[in-house]
Amino acid sequence: MLIHAATACLATIAITSALTLLTGVEWAWIPGAVAYFLFVALEWRRMARAARVLLAIVAVLAVVLPLTGRASLEVLHEAMDRALYLGLFVIGMGWIQATAGSSPLIHDCGRFLLRQSPGRRYAVLTSGGALLGLLLSVGTVGLLGTMILRSVKDSARVS
Repeated sequence: MLIHAATACLATIAITSALTLLTGVEWAWIPGAVAYFLFVALEWRRMARAARVLLAIVAVLAVVLPLTGRASLEVLHEAMDRALYLGLFVIGMGWIQATAGSSPLIHDCGRFLLRQSPGRRYAVLTSGGALLGLLLSVGTVGLLGTMILRSVKDSARVS
């Protein structure tokens, strides 16, 4: 039952983050943040000790910095937006990994590579990695363009 709740939290994080990124709606971070904190609470026992320590430090700073006047609530809102974007990225990478893991084409490519000599295998893996990196870079340009456009609009609204 807890796994289904954690999965629902991840889906909420992905949807609200994509909604904020694509449409710029201001309220979408609220359900995303609630889902984020609920996910952390549900998965706390399964997290590595270092992750728990880091999350505890972040939680303390999120309370202390606004109280001491060193960070505004707007800064915390921006930090939560970025955390949700990172969550969307990690979820997207998980979807790609799960899809590739169950793909017959990927399995056929793996078997083909294993049948090659080590020199040829290295050349194919290097070329394939370079092409995959190129595709990811091109995809990132669209994401960065959207983020830059949004920050320009936000700064124009403030000025």
